[in-house]
Amino acid sequence: MYLYFSGDLMTPSKSTDGGVTWSAIASDPTFGGAFSLNADPANSNRLLISDYTTLFYSSNGGTTFTQKYSNANGCYIAGVFFDGNNIFACLDNGVLVSTNSGSTFSMSAITGIPATEAIVSFASGKQGGVIRFFCVTLNSGDVYPGVTGADHYGYQNVYSIDWGQSSWAQKVSGINASHHPFFASMSLSNINVAYLAGGSDAGDPIVYKTTNGGMVGAILFLQITIKTSSPAGAALAETEAGRMASMLWDSSVHLSMQTSLSSPTLDFRTSQQTAAQRGVRHI
Repeated sequence: MYLYFSGDLMTPSKSTDGGVTWSAIASDPTFGGAFSLNADPANSNRLLISDYTTLFYSSNGGTTFTQKYSNANGCYIAGVFFDGNNIFACLDNGVLVSTNSGSTFSMSAITGIPATEAIVSFASGKQGGVIRFFCVTLNSGDVYPGVTGADHYGYQNVYSIDWGQSSWAQKVSGINASHHPFFASMSLSNINVAYLAGGSDAGDPIVYKTTNGGMVGAILFLQITIKTSSPAGAALAETEAGRMASMLWDSSVHLSMQTSLSSPTLDFRTSQQTAAQRGVRHI
């Protein structure tokens, strides 16, 4: 599944042959106005699609959709996590939850994020029966369908919570005051590993990683600089780059990678530079 941009439309499209061919979803409930599309990695028949105001769910691969949530002020989807019968759709103003495979959704009662902040990015993972969420917030007026990483200057906080707890906990130790996380990502199977990416006062992209899940009394996030001088280091750079590329490939931040056996380097450059200046990936 992907969103096809053509003729000023954002059309959900589907491939049934491993990506060889693609076709628009005939029953697209957004009529070419989709802002998000999320499919269950374990069951591609389960889809969540949103336009500017409404979230729709399909249990049959996009043959039909039903409306599950609507907000006239904007239906922003920060991220989605599928876990069997449970579906978590994080909005800018809370986590929408289904415990019956999408039949019904309701807003969770989680607290801890002030009304002056809104969630812009959401990540989740599960290990040993524990589901953990991380999220990044901006000023409440800065989050809307279509917001991009260029708006990282509105950064406010990073939070985490284990599903079943009642309140988000702030997780900002180790984050430089001049850095502005925007994107969050997590290992799907190790809830102690999470990543943040965004911008900075200096205009440079930033990447952070935690391996302790935000334990109290520990440095939560260590800034990543991937620049090594061995083949093993090149492999590490590939691993970290792979995790972050989907978050950093944005209208304001691009990821390029230049490596060699003698001096592999992860090179971040901004979109204000020309394509030649940004470089390409060499392997």
